[in-house]
Amino acid sequence: MSFSPESDLPPDELADVRTELVRASFGLAAVPRAWETLPEDERHRFLAMLAARIEEIMDESFEKLLAILYRLDVDERKVNTAFGENSRPAIARALAELVVERQLRTIRTRRQRS
Repeated sequence: MSFSPESDLPPDELADVRTELVRASFGLAAVPRAWETLPEDERHRFLAMLAARIEEIMDESFEKLLAILYRLDVDERKVNTAFGENSRPAIARALAELVVERQLRTIRTRRQRS
């Protein structure tokens, strides 16, 4: 999955929503701000960090992971597809991409409605 800059989104709104949901859900201390202006390598580092945390949660409590994904409203069919990956790291990476994709979609939808 490739993330393109979202220049039509207000940077503060994007950063605040993503930061709070991801921080609260995954317990990450350092969440990048202004996703739309992050260089590609920094996006990949963030996704790797998120994927590592997802993998930890998979090991700790699979039910907790599913509850987080449900609370973040990640598409269940896409989650099931991600669980079809051939390794735990690949599953975690696919889920991390889905989480970010969902947060960006949520922000776009909110912006269109306002």
